[in-house]
Amino acid sequence: MNSTTSLQHHGTEPQGRFAALLRNATVGEPHTNTAQTITFVYKQADEDVDVAVSADASTRQVSDVADALSFILKAAGMAENTHAGLLAAIGFAAGRTVWIKAPDKLVGRRLPNTGDDVSDENAARRWRYAWQKIEAEQERIGLCLVERQAGGRNREGQDESSRLRVPVVQFVADVVAAAKQQPSFRQKRGDCLENAAKQIVADIRGDYRRAPDKYRRPRTDDESRLTALTNRASTDISKALDILTANGGDIDEYFETLKRLAIRKHQEAAAPVTPNVSSLPIESIRESQAGGGAEEGTTFRHRCDDGKAMLQAFAAAGAYSFDVTLRDTKQKVEFMADVPFAWLSEQLPRMLEKADRLESSLIVRPRVGDGCALVQLDDLNAETVARLSDFAVCALETSPNNYQAFVAVSGVADEKERESVRARLIAAAAADKGATGAARLAGSFNAKEKYRQADNSFVCVRLVSVSPGRTVTVAELDAAFLLAAIPPQPTPSVSDSDEKRGVVARVPRREPSYEKAMASVRRKADGSVDRSAVDALFAVTCLNWNWTPAETVNILRRNSPKAAEKSRDNYAERTVAWAESQARKDSYASTH
Repeated sequence: MNSTTSLQHHGTEPQGRFAALLRNATVGEPHTNTAQTITFVYKQADEDVDVAVSADASTRQVSDVADALSFILKAAGMAENTHAGLLAAIGFAAGRTVWIKAPDKLVGRRLPNTGDDVSDENAARRWRYAWQKIEAEQERIGLCLVERQAGGRNREGQDESSRLRVPVVQFVADVVAAAKQQPSFRQKRGDCLENAAKQIVADIRGDYRRAPDKYRRPRTDDESRLTALTNRASTDISKALDILTANGGDIDEYFETLKRLAIRKHQEAAAPVTPNVSSLPIESIRESQAGGGAEEGTTFRHRCDDGKAMLQAFAAAGAYSFDVTLRDTKQKVEFMADVPFAWLSEQLPRMLEKADRLESSLIVRPRVGDGCALVQLDDLNAETVARLSDFAVCALETSPNNYQAFVAVSGVADEKERESVRARLIAAAAADKGATGAARLAGSFNAKEKYRQADNSFVCVRLVSVSPGRTVTVAELDAAFLLAAIPPQPTPSVSDSDEKRGVVARVPRREPSYEKAMASVRRKADGSVDRSAVDALFAVTCLNWNWTPAETVNILRRNSPKAAEKSRDNYAERTVAWAESQARKDSYASTH
């Protein structure tokens, strides 16, 4: 018998706003997960759980827990679009408040699925998306309700699941316990729970902002990491000393050996994994790092090095975060916005492996702050890349003989100047005007069918040169003839008739294409062009493009053979008048 049937059999449904959702959060798992959550809460409140209902909690207790959770989220100001994710985490935790293994796919199965895709990959993706919203909300309100540590490959090369901790279960228990201490709890359960929730949230929010150990997520600053590593090393050394002592070993010699080993490991790690050099060919960088040549550069480690070098170059030039996209040969597979450099650099091997597995490109878009422009120059040839080598942050070969370069320009005052510099750089380099600033990461594959090779793999994006932190000024680019001339501003013109009417001078505008109008109109039954319909469409288009009726008449006469032939019959004037009436009808219809 499931929990819903049991509750209905008991005679009353829980009245709490989250009661049904709390039960539904355990869809796909035994309903004992909900019972364990209720049991934990009431044990904390020193009360036995009512087991009269199918070894589950009573309807009153379910309602109390649901109300306590609802009032906590209300008092904290947690956005409603995070509730489903929170309930999934609570259901998975099953009353546990310690760190637990929580594979993304298992937590994701508890989330509502509006599509037909019931795969584990889709479930994991939905949970990670829900977690992003939860994490952002927790940062906003200054309160930690759920903690998550992403899984990945550990130092031994083994895959580890994500981990989860759900402090909000303890908060619910605290609210229920505090509410039960109030004399009017039996008569006004809801009011008592709400007041207790407000008080608990105020207390833990203050604690969280003062960063105690109990309610804050693990710190990642250098001091905390050093403390954690020291504690771990102390434990390992203590175990080693026990073994050494039991076998009559020399402790002093052991520590000397340990010291030499630590120094050697440090020196090996101190060798730059990502190049921090001026503009060198990447082959030279690889040789200096690993003593190998281009053949060794095809290994996965060097692909990771290329990607990290590119990210480091962007970060040193002013990029504070990245938008990351996985895109296969047809569509976007995954997207993450505003990813910090440190996290992306650390997780890069795992992300490259995932991109390889999904046959996807790993695309990054650096975000830079004010005062700097990071300009992407796409579709370059080898000669242009060589000319830019002393100015570019990095250069890539995205496909055979097809290159990209990024130039960081400092001292850019505003968005208008940034766009001007970008346009002038692109024009001077004869680059693609449609470049958006997003590029396939060096070391990843260019997952397009046209670049699929004989062995079914894709072309790898190659890092040609890199110069971390290199920025240039507009004056330096201008002196090197890398900026096109500023285009002259159009000269305002005023016709004689406009001047008499006192019309302000206006900049010449582009006229619509008569050929496009002709192609858009259906031909007659005999296959000939319906000239009248073409002229009518062309006149309407001119008016929609803010040409005046008089200007439209002149434009129509210049482009329409029929208007030129019937100039004496006022054909152009009649066509434009009809177009004006249609425009007025459309305007009236759109406002009524």
